[in-house]
Amino acid sequence: MAERYLVLFDVDDLLVTVNDKGERSRTQGSWEAISQITGRTDSVQSLLTTLPKAEASAKVGDVTGIGLVRYLDLDVGAYGDDAEDKSTMVNLARQRAKDSYGVDFIVAVVVMGTVGEVTLVRDAADIVVAVAADESTVGELRKAGAGLVVTRLVDVVQLALNTKVG
Repeated sequence: MAERYLVLFDVDDLLVTVNDKGERSRTQGSWEAISQITGRTDSVQSLLTTLPKAEASAKVGDVTGIGLVRYLDLDVGAYGDDAEDKSTMVNLARQRAKDSYGVDFIVAVVVMGTVGEVTLVRDAADIVVAVAADESTVGELRKAGAGLVVTRLVDVVQLALNTKVG
């Protein structure tokens, strides 16, 4: 059986940013990354966020021009109203995806590149992908447990879904 991937994206600052006026916009590369995965038959993508599900869905879906929600299976994601810690959320999303699709998934969690975010998910995820703000943080993110570190969100797909686990 071919490997199947569950790609979980954090919402804040990774997919959506909010400016000083409270206006939301897609982050650079978010649409490109998500739309690339949409065309793959070996992957499902959703959200992993401390936001409640309704708020996360609205944040990704209701922003004019963002259009990301149509590519996500929000029912297999994990949210702040499910659990308090992200490690538990990863395991919950893994089980939801298995229940929904009837197969086991390799779980890739994509987070903004902070050591704290990597630490929160590294023990539960099969692959942790950190999007670093710049090259200077790559080493510390790898040391914290990120299996992959990229500086552009659009590079996530190519690297994460071609990484062998184990």
